Amino acid sequence: VTHGPVAYKLDFTVYDRIYVGCEDLRKAVNRIKPKLHISGHIHEGHDVDYDAHTTYVNASICTLSYDPTNMPWEIELLNNDSLYNGSARSLWSASHFGYFDKSKNSIGVSITH
Repeated sequence: VTHGPVAYKLDFTVYDRIYVGCEDLRKAVNRIKPKLHISGHIHEGHDVDYDAHTTYVNASICTLSYDPTNMPWEIELLNNDSLYNGSARSLWSASHFGYFDKSKNSIGVSITH
């Protein structure tokens, strides 16, 4: 969990039309490869993205105009057993087990023991 996002993940600013995330943080996340990285700060970046190793969540609840109306994310950490017994609703990529239900602001992230 960090205040600001990594570079090029949910960090695009509408007014300046540039990516403002931290390049050093991006390098650290690419090296460590966490299953989940949660940030905020860039209000217009409220969303979910992923790459081969990490699910990125921008959990900013305020909009660009500082209205606290962005829905909070519900994040469920799934163990690998739950993926095989059918409890995960859908797989959102062949190499990235979990689910993403934007209509409910709900994310499932696979973890291993």
